Amino acid sequence: LEVTVTESPVHLRRTKRPGLGIALIDLDA
Repeated sequence: LEVTVTESPVHLRRTKRPGLGIALIDLDA
C-alpha cells in the first residue's frame, strides 16, 4: 500500500480511501 500511495498520492487525496485509491490506480494503469 505504501508503494502505491507514494506513486499516486493524488488519487488517494481525491478518494481519501486507500482501497478506492488503489482501484483507481489499477484502472488508470
